[in-house]
Amino acid sequence: MLQNFNLQAPGVLPDPIHDWAIALAIKSGVSFEFALMTLLSGMASALCGLKVVERPDGGVEQASLIVFAQAPPAYGKTRLFKQVFKAHQAMDVKRLSAYIAASLQARKRGSGDSDDNECVVPRLRLTTLQDTSKFGLLEVIAGIGESVSLATHEGNLILNSNLFRSDGLEMATTLWDGEGTIQTNRRGKVMIAMNATANMLVMVQADVREAYCKKHGEHARGIGFFSRALFVNASTWDNAPFQPIGFHEDCLLDYHDRVRTFLTRRFARMEAASMPSTMRNPGAEECSLDATEHGGAETAAGGDQGPALEPEVMALSPQAANLYFELQRELQGHWSGHHYMQDALGRAMQNVLRIAGIMQAFVDEEVPVSAGALNAAYL
Repeated sequence: MLQNFNLQAPGVLPDPIHDWAIALAIKSGVSFEFALMTLLSGMASALCGLKVVERPDGGVEQASLIVFAQAPPAYGKTRLFKQVFKAHQAMDVKRLSAYIAASLQARKRGSGDSDDNECVVPRLRLTTLQDTSKFGLLEVIAGIGESVSLATHEGNLILNSNLFRSDGLEMATTLWDGEGTIQTNRRGKVMIAMNATANMLVMVQADVREAYCKKHGEHARGIGFFSRALFVNASTWDNAPFQPIGFHEDCLLDYHDRVRTFLTRRFARMEAASMPSTMRNPGAEECSLDATEHGGAETAAGGDQGPALEPEVMALSPQAANLYFELQRELQGHWSGHHYMQDALGRAMQNVLRIAGIMQAFVDEEVPVSAGALNAAYL
């Protein structure tokens, strides 16, 4: 550790995030740090593809994370996952229901049961996936600026997929970077994904993770996958004293409400980007899934708004930009002599910026990323 600190201490994390993590830890029976990292993954899942964080050099970082959360059996991973992704799963149920209804309607029209104008069945876009084959994932993110989350409390579902083996990991690192092109030709079908992003959460037991590393760990390290990842190990209660001060279960309602808001905007942006330009006007017939979600499709299709289809950029405040270079020097000063730390060191400030942007968006997205959010992300 660079310094002694306690993430539970008041003032270290933004108040809402501190309260959410406390509530999740108590409700799920896990350590505060384990709850916090899972929470950050859930927050990133709502933001990836919608927002990016501007670096001091003018480049951008995606609002996505790769989190490995390791815990023993019966630790509470499933309970925690359900609490963190409750709003995500509710959104997926809603979108799947709308997709099924639209598919049935399209089939009826195709069979001549209706004289109405033809309705094109929209793509099924969900917030989270567990089918992580390379080709299956590419089908989901094919297009420009698509995003999705790979998240499960059963980590073997992801680690045993071909995405996390051999050349599939190169695709995963490209999705973390978020500014590349992925292309494949499968049985004559060409699929291309440009500027796509994927947030990843692997909740896993130690033996499953160790078995994976024995087979694929060297490759994962060599191509820089592990250097992009964040790891959290479940602490036992004896070694991680927990002080549930000021616990208010209702605070999670606020978290879930913010998740729904961001997800609705994210889907509206993606569906507007994939919509033909002739349909981007208020009078066009709407068959989008977002028509069922707070009028999202109508908003997204309201005219040719090219810039509106770009991700929302979160800038650093002047104080945060100055702090960024201070923290970067501190990292280099403490760890540059440790060979085994070099891979992670090269990606550390990228993850700091991502976490800072995620925190700031959920606390107050109307202002630049603050120095306080950047320092909290660093810790």
